[in-house]
Amino acid sequence: IATDDGTIFQTIRTEWKGAKHIITQQNIIRSSGDAAIFRSFQNETHRTNYEGLVDIHALSRCDFFVHGFSAMAEAAMYMNPTLHNRSVNVDYNEEERIKVSSFQTMVSEFYQS
Repeated sequence: IATDDGTIFQTIRTEWKGAKHIITQQNIIRSSGDAAIFRSFQNETHRTNYEGLVDIHALSRCDFFVHGFSAMAEAAMYMNPTLHNRSVNVDYNEEERIKVSSFQTMVSEFYQS
């Protein structure tokens, strides 16, 4: 999980209890509320930049990618162009994004081969 939003992080950890492959950095700075992390922790810019770069690198190593509109998501896809065809942007309208069942099939077929 690569998010600086503490609310999303807790929601995923709570609702995906059975997931086997959730990996995240430990003890990172997370926001609470609507303020961007770089605005909330201006005295921690080196740390937040480092944490962001580690996330980008880790995300770029994934086989599949579920993300929202994010510069970090874009950077990960530039580092690993195969993610363009193996990702779901949850911020797109339902008509614009891949169907959940299609994504599940793609992931299952990838790991069976």
